[in-house]
Amino acid sequence: MKKILFRKLLSDCVIFFLIALTSTSIIIWIFQAVNFLDIIVEDGRDYMVYVKYSLLSLPKTVSKIIPFAIFFSFYYVIDKYEINNELMIFWNFGVEKIQLANFLIFFSILITILQSIITIFVVPETQNLSRSLIRTSNVDFIDSFVKPRKFNDNINGLTIYAEEKFKNGSLKNLYLKKKENNENFQI
Repeated sequence: MKKILFRKLLSDCVIFFLIALTSTSIIIWIFQAVNFLDIIVEDGRDYMVYVKYSLLSLPKTVSKIIPFAIFFSFYYVIDKYEINNELMIFWNFGVEKIQLANFLIFFSILITILQSIITIFVVPETQNLSRSLIRTSNVDFIDSFVKPRKFNDNINGLTIYAEEKFKNGSLKNLYLKKKENNENFQI
């Protein structure tokens, strides 16, 4: 009977843990993805670069949420059991409080090992992939760089200015200023 009780406790904790982890991670990831819109808007990167870059940030978010999700899942399940007097069932079938505590500690250690694996191996690899994705991607949208009557210096050492931009995409009086060193520049 003890195995059935602990199996039920484990399934309740795991289900709530996965729900809490998934929902919280998705919410935080969406907020981060909105911040990454600068990749498209200001830098002129392709839409797929933005999607891949934001998806590669998801493991980092998940790894930071795991400790909070496990704490809240334990708290919620134990509180729910206490409110519904389900903990009395544990005590009536001979489960001691130390056994329950040991069970929760063992489960916490397993989740900590999972988080460590994600943090040590998966997160650095995905962060490296996202950085290399940005480094190797091309600036595809020249329209985001060249705006009429505005100086644009997003590219280091290069300033772009155009007086007028036509609907067909052509530019009138386009000026490029390239900085060669601290004192010299070329227009």
